[in-house]
Amino acid sequence: MSGGSTTTGNGRAGRPGAVAVGAVPRAVLGAVLGAAAIWGGALVEVPMTPVPMTLQTLAVLLAGGLGGARVGLAAAALYLALTLVGAPVLAGGRAAGGLAFLELKSGGYVVAFLAAGALAGTAPTGLVRSVLTMLGAHAIVLAVGWAWLAAFLGPTDALNFGVTPFLLGAAVKSIAAALVVKLVRSRRAGDRS
Repeated sequence: MSGGSTTTGNGRAGRPGAVAVGAVPRAVLGAVLGAAAIWGGALVEVPMTPVPMTLQTLAVLLAGGLGGARVGLAAAALYLALTLVGAPVLAGGRAAGGLAFLELKSGGYVVAFLAAGALAGTAPTGLVRSVLTMLGAHAIVLAVGWAWLAAFLGPTDALNFGVTPFLLGAAVKSIAAALVVKLVRSRRAGDRS
C-alpha cells in the first residue's frame, strides 16, 4: 500500500496506510467467493489419471485477477485450509484431510494455487501482458504439481501425465482469465466515471 492517505467511508482522508472502511469486508468476501469458485471449479472435472483436469486454475486466476494479489492468495489459502480439514472440495467432490493430503498425487497443484493466485493478482491492464502473467501463474501450478507428482511417479512420468496433457488447457484458461479480468476492469472503470 502507498504511503498516501486513504478515504474512509465518510469521504474524509484517513491516516496513511489505513485500510478504507469496507475494504476488509470486501477482501474477506472476495476470498470466500474465490475459495467457493475454486471448489466449484473442482466439480467440473475431466477424469484423467493420475491427476484430473478441472477448472480450478481458472477460478484461482480470476480470484487473483479480479480481487488482487492478497485476495487471490487468501482465496487459495482458504481453499487449502478447507482441503486440509477434510472438506469434500477436491476434484469430483473428494476429500483428503490431514495427512491424507500428503498422499494425494494432485497435492502439489493445490499448494501452488497460493502463489498462482497472488501472481494473477498482479496482472497488468494490457491484455498481452495480462495473458503472460496468467500463463506464468499456470506455469507455477504445473511446476509445483510436477515436482510433487514426481515423488510418486518419477520425473518423466510426472511430466508425461501431470504437465503435458494440461498445457493446452492452461493456455486457454490463461487467455480466458485475462479477457474476463480486462472486461470486468473496463466495466468497473466505466461505472466510476
